[in-house]
Amino acid sequence: GGAALSPDESHIVFRRTSVPEIWIMKTTGEEPRKLLSVSADSVHDARLAWFPDGRRIAFASASRAGETFSIQAYDLAS
Repeated sequence: GGAALSPDESHIVFRRTSVPEIWIMKTTGEEPRKLLSVSADSVHDARLAWFPDGRRIAFASASRAGETFSIQAYDLAS
């Protein structure tokens, strides 16, 4: 998996290695919650990034055949 520390250093966003999911939790390890499940038909890059405002994250995915590549944003309030 991959992980990234929020700009205010209060949260960590991370990928699970066992299943295609992205999670968030406080840096203390408290309040873990799944943000989203990603398609098993896609290949997902381990890198994650926070937007400077700390309210959104970015992640990359590609089709298994390599035909498409995208960088997606996820709003933590949604």
